[in-house]
Amino acid sequence: MTTLLHERVQEYLRLRRALGFRLEHDGHRLSQFAGYLQRQGATVLTAEHAIAWAQLPRGVTPWTWTQRLTAVRGFATWLRTIDPATEIPPGRVFPGYGKRPAPFIFTGDGIAAMHAANGPPSRSAPSTPTSGRPARR
Repeated sequence: MTTLLHERVQEYLRLRRALGFRLEHDGHRLSQFAGYLQRQGATVLTAEHAIAWAQLPRGVTPWTWTQRLTAVRGFATWLRTIDPATEIPPGRVFPGYGKRPAPFIFTGDGIAAMHAANGPPSRSAPSTPTSGRPARR
């Protein structure tokens, strides 16, 4: 199963990338997970293995564990269509799942201080919020 699992990871990544997903981090994570299962001598992907692997890095926030487990959950969901013995790990296993940092809200004084330091914003051409480049007309 272990060599087959590495092949399945590559097959899954090819499929998802063909659908337009970049999966830069997930590709690395899933390759690491396949190696972990190989070292464990696992013959099937189980929730227990996935959770144990997700928690391997010490000294990191639970958010890192969540990201690792989320990558495995997506792969396991796909793999289960091929191998019914595959277990899909549960979501929301680690504390802090889905919590985002509070946004920083600028005050009027803060905005005035930025303008004083950098000058007022240019109004010569409208820009798009995502790129900062002038919008096409």
